[in-house]
Amino acid sequence: MRTLEMMKYLTSLFIIFTCNRLTQQADPVCHNQMDLVFVIDGSNSLGPDNWEKAKFTVSNAVNGLSIGVNETRVGAVVYSKDVTVSIPLQTDVYMFKQKVNASDYPDESTATDLGIAAAVDLLTSQRRTNVSTVMIIITDGESDDKLKTKQAAQNARSLGINIWAVGVGDAISENELYDLATNRQLQTSIHKDYVQLSEQLKNLTTLACEQPAFCK
Repeated sequence: MRTLEMMKYLTSLFIIFTCNRLTQQADPVCHNQMDLVFVIDGSNSLGPDNWEKAKFTVSNAVNGLSIGVNETRVGAVVYSKDVTVSIPLQTDVYMFKQKVNASDYPDESTATDLGIAAAVDLLTSQRRTNVSTVMIIITDGESDDKLKTKQAAQNARSLGINIWAVGVGDAISENELYDLATNRQLQTSIHKDYVQLSEQLKNLTTLACEQPAFCK
């Protein structure tokens, strides 16, 4: 009987400890206003397993942000041959995560330029005064049309959108990431896999949130 009671007691402690840890991890660390859109590569080079990891990584990345009507808003674009998912800027973190996790895997080519253009539309259609507009591009390879992709990124930056370019895997073109990012030295990164990216992307989104807004 004592053994059973002790097991129940230890189980209760474990539950309390786990809940406290989850609560601590979910606490926002950046309360600045920001409009953020993730541009997610869903090309056939990922494969279904990495696609699920990519969605989890993006969902987890917003845990360090304070999301709400007068705080940060988050959206996402999924692209492959075309843009297959466009999630408008959300003010409810749970709704955002639900929409990301429900996104189907397009499993075709890599039209990064179309993903960037769709993200620009989301960020500029409901723009807020003096609020940072940020795009985080996550890709596992080179785009189909490098010139169009470079031009799309240039257009986004000319509109005052702050771009971070994130590569995953060993098929990444570092030069193309440089062409995408607002600051090629400070706003590009390459990760060996989605597990490593998952550990870093939350820090990256928090860093982007903490940067001051800049104008066109």
